[in-house]
Amino acid sequence: MSIEDFKRLNSLDPLQYCQTLQELHLSGGIWNTLNIDTLEPLKQLTFLKNLGLSNIRVKDESLEPLTHLHNLVELEISNQFLTEEYARLSVAPPDTKCDYFKPYVKLNDSIDGKDIMIIGKRKPFLNSSIDTKKLQKYEDMFKAFQEKYKEQYTK
Repeated sequence: MSIEDFKRLNSLDPLQYCQTLQELHLSGGIWNTLNIDTLEPLKQLTFLKNLGLSNIRVKDESLEPLTHLHNLVELEISNQFLTEEYARLSVAPPDTKCDYFKPYVKLNDSIDGKDIMIIGKRKPFLNSSIDTKKLQKYEDMFKAFQEKYKEQYTK
C-alpha cells in the first residue's frame, strides 16, 4: 500500500485496522510534505515487513511506535528525525535493515568536499579525512543512545 502526496492527511488512525498489511509507503509529494500527527497507529501493523517513510513531518517527532513492528524486515526512511530515534530503532526490531541504523553514512558523491552525512535531524555533513574527531564524537553519542535503549528492547 502506498500513500503519496496527500497534503491534507494528518492522521494515520484508519491504518491501525489494516493489521494484515505487509508493505506500506508513506510520502509527501514533490512540492508538499506529508504532515502526520504521530506514527502511533502503525504499531498495530504487526505483520508489516517493509515500511517506507519519505518527505514526511511527524508532529511528535517520535519513531517509537515502530519499535513494536517485530516482523519489519526493511525500513526506508529519510534523515529527518532526531539521532536518538534512529539509535532506538537500531536496537528494537532485531532483524530490521535500515541504512540509518548507524552514526553516519558515507556519500557516493561528496558535497563541497564533505563525504559523510551524520544521522539525525539538523546534523552536519563532514569530511571523512579532516573531521575524524567529530566523527568519533557522533559515533560515541550514537552508541550511548543504543546502550540506553538496548536493555529495554532485549527483554
